[in-house]
Amino acid sequence: MIVKVNNLTEQILLDEIIKFCVEEREISRECIQPKAKFIDDLGIDSLDILEMVVILEHKYNIRINENLAREVSTVQEAIDLIMKSIAK
Repeated sequence: MIVKVNNLTEQILLDEIIKFCVEEREISRECIQPKAKFIDDLGIDSLDILEMVVILEHKYNIRINENLAREVSTVQEAIDLIMKSIAK
């Protein structure tokens, strides 16, 4: 299902990241906060982050710079990158 980008908010993205972490990586929902670091706090490596980005790209029909996605270290940085990508 593709969702219109116009309706995409930071809260929706946070919910999507939480969903990915809980369902795909079995991480406790309580651990997933905007300041959480993917590698240090959540145990999610760079390949997992790229997988999550690809899922979001397909779901929302957006394009996110892969090089910038590799530099993301926190949940909030991922949200900010995606929001910046759709603002273009």
